[in-house]
Amino acid sequence: MFGRHWLIVGCVAFGAAGAHASYEMLITASTSGTFYRYDLENRISLGTFSNFQCKNVTSMTSIASANRTYASDSFGRIHRFNHFTGEYLGSFASGKSGIKQLSPMANGNILVTDATTIGVFNPTTGTLVTNVVLVAGDTPVGAVQLPDLSFASFSYIAGRTYYRNLHTASGLLNISSQFQVGVSAANEYVGVGLDGSDLIVWGKTQSAYAAGSFKRVSSTVALTSSNITSSALGSDEAFISSNSARTHSGRWVNVQDFQSISSSARAVYFIEPQTNTVELVGGFGWSGGKVAGVSTILAPEPGTWLAMGAGLVLIARRRKAR
Repeated sequence: MFGRHWLIVGCVAFGAAGAHASYEMLITASTSGTFYRYDLENRISLGTFSNFQCKNVTSMTSIASANRTYASDSFGRIHRFNHFTGEYLGSFASGKSGIKQLSPMANGNILVTDATTIGVFNPTTGTLVTNVVLVAGDTPVGAVQLPDLSFASFSYIAGRTYYRNLHTASGLLNISSQFQVGVSAANEYVGVGLDGSDLIVWGKTQSAYAAGSFKRVSSTVALTSSNITSSALGSDEAFISSNSARTHSGRWVNVQDFQSISSSARAVYFIEPQTNTVELVGGFGWSGGKVAGVSTILAPEPGTWLAMGAGLVLIARRRKAR
């Protein structure tokens, strides 16, 4: 009986998918708790999802293999969603406060950066697996897992002296090197992402075209002068914060908040870190709140996952009818 149920889903989804390939889907969250889906290739909106229990969002990340998007709130809870169906899958208390960034890990766990620590969590059980060790006095900005399963993080000490921290696979501090000195609070770095074995760090600025809002940094232990190149995100509006994620084609997508743009729109940019080129993709509808996080996943053709949702509804109806 179980096999016949899934046969219904599979047939419906296969029929909808046909020969269509996967596409790059952008998922971005607002601080108000609405999650926006956007087809980056066809440049169209794919709708939103939300749940009344998930508000005051501070960060988010997605894990494509699990069909999950995770979001933190200002109370330290981490919420789970199926980003295709929009189904809310509950939450757990992380015990952390002031969560700044969530990052995916290869084994399905997530890195959770708050005001003082970086923790590794199993998002299914809500269990804290380990804490990444920082230099005494450091304030973390964010962290990512490197291809060799070790960790890299960014942190700063008072006066905005930034450090690139490299950690072992168990989270112990391996080396910490100075990255940039004297960055003002108005232009501080607010996140870090992974680009191959290198890192991308992005920030906010109070003036348009400000250099240093987007930098590429080596994760090589021997390289102490780690600032390789930078790219300003140009606009005719001054932006006050931005969130970025790497696409599977190697480009980066950046979603910005602006000081004077309408609250009903947000701007999306493609960035080529290697060539320092920026392309304005366009804007999409927005119901309020600031940008709290951005992630990209390779998704099936929209008709496929919509059809799968319809198939699951059909199963539920058949069961209810019995």
